[in-house]
Amino acid sequence: MKTLQLVTVGSDPEEISCYLEESHGDKVLLIGFKSHTDELERVRRNLQRSLGVPVETRLIAEQHPEELSKTFDEILRSEAPQFDEVVLTATAGEMSLTEKAVAEAIVRKIRVVI
Repeated sequence: MKTLQLVTVGSDPEEISCYLEESHGDKVLLIGFKSHTDELERVRRNLQRSLGVPVETRLIAEQHPEELSKTFDEILRSEAPQFDEVVLTATAGEMSLTEKAVAEAIVRKIRVVI
C-alpha cells in the first residue's frame, strides 16, 4: 500500500524525527508555519536523506489559519490520487496548527495518527 504522510510541525521541527523513525509513508509532506521556514527546510533535507523517501514542505501563515484548509484541498487534489492512503501524523509541537489539522483531516476522512 502506497502512503502519503502529512506531518504537522511546530516550533521545534527536530521533534518530528522520533515520529517518523519507525514508520513513515512513501512520501512525507511537512506542514508548518512560514515563520519556521529555515528550520523546516533543514529538517526536510535531513529526513529525506535518512528516510530515503521524498519529503516536501507546505507552509501556512500563522495569522491566516484558513490557509490550512486550502492546503489540505490542494494536497488531496494534486498529491493524494497517486497514493492508496493519506495519513496525518499530528505532533505535539504547535497545538493551534495540530488541532486545526486534525479537524481538517477528520472532515476529509484522512486517518489521523497521534
